[in-house]
Amino acid sequence: MKKVRALLALAAAMLLVSACGGGDPKPAAVNEDTDKCAACNMQVKDDGFATQLITADKRVFKFDDIGCMYAWKTEHPEVEIAIEFVRDHETLEWVKADNAFYAYDPSFQTPMAYGVVSFRDKSSAEAYVSGHGTGVVMDWAQLGNHTWERSTQGGMHGGDGMHGDSGMRGGGMHGDGDDDAHAEDAHMEGHA
Repeated sequence: MKKVRALLALAAAMLLVSACGGGDPKPAAVNEDTDKCAACNMQVKDDGFATQLITADKRVFKFDDIGCMYAWKTEHPEVEIAIEFVRDHETLEWVKADNAFYAYDPSFQTPMAYGVVSFRDKSSAEAYVSGHGTGVVMDWAQLGNHTWERSTQGGMHGGDGMHGDSGMRGGGMHGDGDDDAHAEDAHMEGHA
């Protein structure tokens, strides 16, 4: 009788695990043709600035800038979030947001001028700050206390983060030598 109960308990546990899908939800792919930022309605590029969160009821919300994700969370405190993902700025690999490290400076060019760039490890974030000669490195807890002000120096969408010229300095969208035309076109679909 003990063996039967043990087998029934094991079967029930296996059904529960398979019904729950086992493990954390996986990040959704970015579709540049259709994905719009849940906060600012700009096009979400398949780049190192894209972020997303998945709710407890499995809805996916994508953002073109991590600052937009924080703004959305502030406006929707009632939503139960299961997991948040950011992109490693260099490899474009999805990383759990609470495991990532962040480089911040108001001069860092990001789509909506929040100046926060995400990385899979601390050494990559430190190298980014060192390479720019300015900025600070934060972990997830420190990022939670960040003020989330948009830079007046302009984001990749323009001078106020929404309109105007490209606002780019010293290179293109990733600061890797792309031309300014690429930066200007980065999120123009969202202006329509």
